[in-house]
Amino acid sequence: MMGLRFCFFFSLSLLFCFGFSEDSDPNYSETVDPFNIDEHQLEQAIEYCWNKKRASRNKQELIEKEKFNEVVQYYDSLFQKKNWSNILYLKTKITKTYFEVSHAKDFSAGWLNLSSVVVNAMNYKGDYYFYNKEDQETTHHLFKGRSKDLKDSTKVLQPVASYTYYTLAKSICRDLIRNSGEGLKAEVKYFGCRVRALRSNKRKIPKLKVLFFVASDIVEEIREK
Repeated sequence: MMGLRFCFFFSLSLLFCFGFSEDSDPNYSETVDPFNIDEHQLEQAIEYCWNKKRASRNKQELIEKEKFNEVVQYYDSLFQKKNWSNILYLKTKITKTYFEVSHAKDFSAGWLNLSSVVVNAMNYKGDYYFYNKEDQETTHHLFKGRSKDLKDSTKVLQPVASYTYYTLAKSICRDLIRNSGEGLKAEVKYFGCRVRALRSNKRKIPKLKVLFFVASDIVEEIREK
């Protein structure tokens, strides 16, 4: 009985903490091809999951605004020139130039926060996996564990699972929350998201870099917190 009660309250705590179902969602239910990510669809799924989280805290949805997207696109283009590899460069650039860039793009918000994460494009956060070239049953031939497990007849090989766009976006949002909670503040109003698939080969789980921009109309209040 105690075990059942623990499982029940643990499940409720997950729902409370993350603001959405642990299992699935009818939106963005398409399975992700990790080697051919639809970056725009994933960006939309991240927006959907993030606003679900805000709704669970009785906060207004973040909105995409054309002028703010122009600001985001400007910095994303700068980052592209660095092969999306030097986040410190981008944050420094924002600190030094955001006032001029936002005014040049006719965007009036005076505060911008950038968070970034790098995540696996497949549903695995363990230390070891391997490519099984003899496998003919799975799509990507990537398995949990080590290649020496192939010689152990007592072990059942477990393939690395694929995400749906929803479950991948949900995982990304969790990492972003751990990285920075700025996007959950009530004062934050605008957001922009950019996803970039990093180079990979078929023997490795592909990785994604995610840039998450948020801005607010209220400058002084947010700085005091």
